[in-house]
Amino acid sequence: MIAVTDTHTWMEHPETGNRAEISNEAAEIWQARGWRPCDPPPEPDLLHDPAPPAESEPPPEPAAEEAPAVDEASESAPKSTSRARGATKE
Repeated sequence: MIAVTDTHTWMEHPETGNRAEISNEAAEIWQARGWRPCDPPPEPDLLHDPAPPAESEPPPEPAAEEAPAVDEASESAPKSTSRARGATKE
């Protein structure tokens, strides 16, 4: 039994097995691309079918490494020890 409604047709790709409900107007175009009419996928039996597997949680992120301690005295010291041109030593 191939499922055809007033507006759509179920079609299947022979290589991948993927199914899609395609509008009747576009069905010929998809058939030319290799898709063929098929039965619709079975309705899930929510009472008896097992639940889909839960998505696993992403692994915890590694702990951030602490930045090395900075010596405040060296942080405020000037970076260059050269004197400005024309400066004299007192």
